[in-house]
Amino acid sequence: VRIHTIGAVVSGGLLHKIEGNTGYVLYPYRGAKANWESAVSYCEGIASQTNESWYLPTQTELEELFAEYTADDITMTDPRYFKDNKPNAIDEKYQLAREKFDGYFAAFDPVGDILNTQSSDSDGDEVWSSTENNDGTGAKMVRFGRTTSTNKSKTSKYYARCIKRVDLT
Repeated sequence: VRIHTIGAVVSGGLLHKIEGNTGYVLYPYRGAKANWESAVSYCEGIASQTNESWYLPTQTELEELFAEYTADDITMTDPRYFKDNKPNAIDEKYQLAREKFDGYFAAFDPVGDILNTQSSDSDGDEVWSSTENNDGTGAKMVRFGRTTSTNKSKTSKYYARCIKRVDLT
């Protein structure tokens, strides 16, 4: 039996979630700010280059990643805390959780990305999800400083973060 821990390097990325025998792995580098189509292509390109199943995460997967990043038990639909506070105004326990999570990136690559690269007094990095709105003209964006999840025009420019599911058995 293999033992895996959150933050471990697994299959070319950082293990950020475990559900039974399934691990969710975050690609350690983000794509440049780009429109939605380019964000999807960025993850497809990584999948093609590595011959692995990297993809642009859904809104729900990004919201879960935010919760893991912040070690919070407050859901994204409960705006009472993270939506109203920029990173420099959140409680120390949440700041420490974010630092710990970002430490996983530093251990993987000391010059690589962290999850939220924006300054602590900003709203945070905005990341595309694969979740499209009903008419297909927009998609959901999730912010990683002061959290929010909202529909945006697919021509807007946000970052791409790729994930994949792996079998941990």
